[in-house]
Amino acid sequence: MTDCNVLILVQNLSVPFDRRVWNEATSLNNEGYKVFVVCPSTKMDPESRAEINGIKIFRFLSPPEGNSPISFFYEYFVSIMKSSYFALLISMRHKINIVHICNPPDLLFIPALVVKMFRKSKIIYDQHDLCPELVLSKGFNKKSIYYRASILFEQLTYKLANAVISTNQSYKSIAINRGKKNTDDVVIVRSGPRINFGLIGDKLIQPSDSCRQLIYLGTMGIQEGVTILVEMMENLLSHPELQNLVLNIVGGGPEERNLQDQIANKRMEKNVVLHGRISDEDLRNLLKHSDIALNSDVPSDLNDLSTMNKVIEYMGFGIPIVQYKATEAKFSAGLSSVYLNEYSANTFAVAVRELIYDPSARKLMSNFGLQRFRADLAWETQEHALISFYEHVSKNKSSWKPTD
Repeated sequence: MTDCNVLILVQNLSVPFDRRVWNEATSLNNEGYKVFVVCPSTKMDPESRAEINGIKIFRFLSPPEGNSPISFFYEYFVSIMKSSYFALLISMRHKINIVHICNPPDLLFIPALVVKMFRKSKIIYDQHDLCPELVLSKGFNKKSIYYRASILFEQLTYKLANAVISTNQSYKSIAINRGKKNTDDVVIVRSGPRINFGLIGDKLIQPSDSCRQLIYLGTMGIQEGVTILVEMMENLLSHPELQNLVLNIVGGGPEERNLQDQIANKRMEKNVVLHGRISDEDLRNLLKHSDIALNSDVPSDLNDLSTMNKVIEYMGFGIPIVQYKATEAKFSAGLSSVYLNEYSANTFAVAVRELIYDPSARKLMSNFGLQRFRADLAWETQEHALISFYEHVSKNKSSWKPTD
């Protein structure tokens, strides 16, 4: 047990919907840390105040998700001001020892700084995304003010942070080299659901004539390339024997409306179903019955260096994956995925068709994904690194060495 209060700041997702943040919060809470969370409210988590298993959650109403420079600025400005208000309010009532900030955006150092000045708190930077690379993936160039601002904000966050949590080796290398952080002050804690979220037992592999459920899970933004999946489905449905194929798309984001329009224009509503953001129970049911999973992330530095939660979740259900070849995706998925050398709707369609007609390959991929998830990627394999790192940062442990 420990006498340490932790304030976790999140801007882009609500809690407990944000699975990584919720896993971190519950692991810390179980270890004896007193945890407070500030995050936006959503339709799924509308209450402004909540307490779940002893974790106190403060939610603010944020503007709609931005899809233009002006709307991004407005969204972030309002959210950061509200986060700062709640951070100050909580720190006035409780001594906050550690502020744990979860990007994006790299602006949460502002409310963290408010608490640090008031309570002399330590700051942990939990880097979920590389924001400069994220700006580039949205079509801006390195000379734009948005990119230069993202570099500045990232550097300020690194400078103010006492320690950094990275989601993979690529992010850790960037924190050390670009962020100038000491190696001992950076730890890898990978994202993944708990073991009981995934499939119990082995995956039922359907024969070719019954293999019909495809799934995409995740954010719908430009960098996720979700619209290519509709073009892929148009290709697949041109084959008479695949007329019953269904693609379930789960998630939300700024490209959701464009995706809806594309599906309607092609009259594919029966074959491409948009579920939006759904409960864990409904998500597990969809994943359990899915035959092939898709990761349509557009080739970019961001996607090459990032570990996508959806890939780990697919593996947790033993679903064979089709995706473009990327460094961290390949490290995570290994033999559970087909990797495309060309990014196009046609190459996705060809790979899916080949998997449909090769149940033995699907079985091998499924078994590998399940084994790797359970042994290496589920949250239970990661939380020890988180707790040990917290002991190091809070000085509750005299010595600590990174084990990743």
